[in-house]
Amino acid sequence: MDQTKLNIALILEGDKIDRWQSEMISILTSSYYAEIKWLIRLNRNKSNTKINHPFYKKSFWHQSFLKLDQKIFKIKPNAFDQINFNSIKLHEEIKISSTETFLSEESKKRLNKLTDKEVDVILDLSKTKPKLNSSNLSKYGVWHLTFSDYTPKNRNLSGLHEVLLKKDFINSRLIVDFENHSKTLINSKSFVDLSSIHKSRNSLFWKTSLFIPRQLELLYKNRQNFVPRINNLEPQPSINNLENNSSLFSLFKHIYITTKNVVKNRLFKHFIFNQWILLFKVSENYKAKDYSKEYSRITPPKDRIWADPFIYNNNGKYFVFIEEMLIKQNKGFISVMELNIDGTISKPIPIIENEYHMSYPFLLKDNDHLYMIPETGSNKTIELYKCLDFPYKWEFQKVLLEGEKAVDTTVLKHNNKYWIFTNKKEILGVSAHEELFLYYTDDFINGKWKAHPKNPIVSDVRFSRPAGNIFTKDNKLFRPAQNCSKGYGYGINIQEIIVLNENEYEEKNIDSIYPNWSNDLLGTHTINHTDGLTVIDALIQRSKF
Repeated sequence: MDQTKLNIALILEGDKIDRWQSEMISILTSSYYAEIKWLIRLNRNKSNTKINHPFYKKSFWHQSFLKLDQKIFKIKPNAFDQINFNSIKLHEEIKISSTETFLSEESKKRLNKLTDKEVDVILDLSKTKPKLNSSNLSKYGVWHLTFSDYTPKNRNLSGLHEVLLKKDFINSRLIVDFENHSKTLINSKSFVDLSSIHKSRNSLFWKTSLFIPRQLELLYKNRQNFVPRINNLEPQPSINNLENNSSLFSLFKHIYITTKNVVKNRLFKHFIFNQWILLFKVSENYKAKDYSKEYSRITPPKDRIWADPFIYNNNGKYFVFIEEMLIKQNKGFISVMELNIDGTISKPIPIIENEYHMSYPFLLKDNDHLYMIPETGSNKTIELYKCLDFPYKWEFQKVLLEGEKAVDTTVLKHNNKYWIFTNKKEILGVSAHEELFLYYTDDFINGKWKAHPKNPIVSDVRFSRPAGNIFTKDNKLFRPAQNCSKGYGYGINIQEIIVLNENEYEEKNIDSIYPNWSNDLLGTHTINHTDGLTVIDALIQRSKF
């Protein structure tokens, strides 16, 4: 696009920044849509920043435990590594000072220099978040990130409350202060890792660091739509009151439970193991009042797992394509078995295997040809295979998309277009379970796949990652999605697709499947239904003996 880049003013605090901030700034400085021209260097008056709440008065203990947690769970890349900030050529640097939220009078005078500089966006990456007159200083407001609805005034403790109180997710947001209103531009829900506060925070901050580049690129492409869009957004929600339970007692309880679980898991791993199995039901409806009675188990030998079942009905015979993986090798391959309605199966036959992990053998029939798109995310590709001799002979056709780790790719033909739904890891440090991306083309084999302008179309650990074929019922589209809020593959949500076109996407949750029908059950993450047969998978605990 041949147009002027967005002019950005950046607010930073101190001479060092976190690695997640440094990487985000690098994305912006190398982009075609934005240029950082001004640095506003904030000096915080620390003597006036104490928060009168018992939770923060105990923050010494929380901070100390967080440092210990970081040493125990070393993660690369670490979002919180300290980086010197001195690499950007700027038009001007403005130094200001503030108390907890208010600027000094001298600082206000210095900032007034920006009023005639044609600043498009002010990005506030400081911890203090001083109050600015956004309507005078920038055209599209002041943008800042929040990493928790419970501790927005102390970014160092974001995610702590959610871990200690075992919340289902952590809310992170991109907030825009525009014309005396604060609006939520992005609201995302991230996984809470109960084993480690640092692991929860690290993934959270890396994912949230992508919000600003994405929205600046969108603003660059469609400036005229920004004000109407902002006016239609929901206001920033009020801050949740910190619960009394989020106390030192909660911290010590967390330490006790985590330690107990570590000891228990190390002991039990000598006697039990986790294994993915298959379950099936012969019925026109996947739902069940009692899954333990209505679904029959197909359990593999103890040296392997069977997961990600996809069904194909060939002349009245059911063939189930699966991920098969020998546990000692920890690398999946694609196999197929014949399933009879009495529960008997043929021995699974490996049909596609590579040097890299393969799973989720998605099937699509198009123009009288049967195709497969298995997960090949570890190879950073989305690959297409064609069936030459059903069901055992398949041939690699082409790479549909490459360059990023995409998982559980699911294709839908709808309104004369082909749509790819896939979860991706855009950068290192983020989870593959939390953001769903959409691509479309007119030609499945030879067409160019275009990214949907609303990508990611879902940013929620509960409803993102695909869990099977998109199906039609009563002229409505339904998308199975993994619920990873309690861990990878915990449960399944059924999402009704409300709007699907080249510009918009909308869905809503209408049903859920939880792994609660058997004591040995830990999760379920794939469901497929074809011609009266439903097959799902489940993670169980099983004795080694």
